[in-house]
Amino acid sequence: MKFLNTLATPAIEQLAIAEYLKHDGYDFHLRRMRKQYAQQASLMSAMVRRFFPEGTRLSQPQGGYVLWVELPRQVDAMKLYGLALAQRITVGPGHMFSASGDYRHFIRLNYSYPWSRQIEDALKVLGRLAAECAGG
Repeated sequence: MKFLNTLATPAIEQLAIAEYLKHDGYDFHLRRMRKQYAQQASLMSAMVRRFFPEGTRLSQPQGGYVLWVELPRQVDAMKLYGLALAQRITVGPGHMFSASGDYRHFIRLNYSYPWSRQIEDALKVLGRLAAECAGG
């Protein structure tokens, strides 16, 4: 689309990107982001283990920036989604990521944002809501 609008990309931008790639800037960036995501995944996993109901299980991501959370079977992820949304917390209900509608007691949590007290507080609330949905 940009090419269609301008017919070219400015040479200075191309040179800056070439220099960045030439001097390992991209590799450095990737290493830094992988380390950051691993730390954030670890923090989020610890919070889920601490505040979510018994029987909750977690994925061990080897890449990306989402954590799959398997809740106790009696938890309806869509109900949890609605309750969380009312608290201004968003999660990805598991069935949204399944062509067959499976994973109805799973949620997906994004840990790509820099860790903050707000995220920590949201996980505490989400854990409490999940426990309520589980009947506890």
